[in-house]
Order: sequence, then C-alpha cells, then structure tokens
Amino acid sequence: MKKTIVLYVSFIAAAVVAFFILKAALNPVIVTGSSMYPTYKSGDIVYGKRMIEAPSKGDVVVARSGGSKIIKRVIGTPGDDLVIKEGKLYVNNKEKTFDESIEDAGILKTIVTLNEDEYFLMGDNVNNSADSRRVGPFNIKDILYLVESKGE
Repeated sequence: MKKTIVLYVSFIAAAVVAFFILKAALNPVIVTGSSMYPTYKSGDIVYGKRMIEAPSKGDVVVARSGGSKIIKRVIGTPGDDLVIKEGKLYVNNKEKTFDESIEDAGILKTIVTLNEDEYFLMGDNVNNSADSRRVGPFNIKDILYLVESKGE
C-alpha cells in the first residue's frame, strides 16, 4: 500500500514538472480580439519562441503593452522612417500594401524615425487594431516572443 502511494505521488509530481517545462518551452498565448484577423482570430492559441535575435519586418510577435500581452506584426525596425499618407503606409519611402485604406494614421500623421532598439508593431486588421500608432514604438525589451505556430 505504501509503495502504491509513493508511486502515485511520484507520477503526479513528474506530470506537474513536465507540464511546467512544456508550458515554458511552448509559451502559449491566446489571441483576444480581431486586430490580427484574418491571420489569427479571437480564441486562437499561438506558440511563441523566446527572442534570441532581433525580430525582422513581417515577423509576428507577442509584446508586453501595459499589463497585458498583445500579438502584432513587426512593420518597422530600428532606423526606419514610417509615415501614413492618404491611407497608405510608407516604410523608408516604400509603400506597404494592405487590403484596405488605413483610416487612422495615429502618430504616423508625420514621419516617425525609429531609434535603436525600437520596433513599430501593427495588427493585420489595420482599422481594428490598437498598436504602435496609438502607443508608440515598442522597445526590444517589451517584445517577448516570436510567434512560431498556431495551435489547433
């Protein structure tokens, strides 16, 4: 009887340790809201990888904004000039195309030049996204994970 109890306790302890190791390695984050639609929809689970090197333009990342985690796409990297004119985003004078005209330029009404360690993040659903246009560029230390995959 004593051996059975020890076996069960050992099994439960190993399962708990395995759960926390997997959770730390996979970094699951639940998408809330429609700011990344159609790439991700509310309720989707995405898995992130800890940032080893700086993100690149086009990467989807999980960042810290206030007290919450948000999922956005990297639009600008250090040294880039960004501006929105007539509903179109320009990064270093090159137009970045979206499916629709951008209604709210936010801080990009005028040219914004990103400093060292600053990244400009936007949602794919540009007209339904609270992003860098509202809160400003994100510092590299606030970018937590590179999104690697979507859970099913």
